[in-house]
Amino acid sequence: MVATRGDNRETDALGRQCAFVWPCYCRGDEPPSDRWVDAGAAAAHHILDVAGCTPILDEDVLCALWCRGGGDRALAQNLYDLVGGQR
Repeated sequence: MVATRGDNRETDALGRQCAFVWPCYCRGDEPPSDRWVDAGAAAAHHILDVAGCTPILDEDVLCALWCRGGGDRALAQNLYDLVGGQR
């Protein structure tokens, strides 16, 4: 994605703009359900806290967590950083 000038939006390879500058493809797919995102967050917390391992969540779940903001955004950013910013 390439950031556009004077805007917080990014443009993907197809020229579509995304309001979220964190990794989001704006593919137009159906977003994951809140229940699915909640389950992903709970699993990630468990794996981090109990097992001490780095969980790898589906990209759509990470994007949904980031879009929620607050603690969910912090979790998504932490997971993204733990894997070295790799998708």
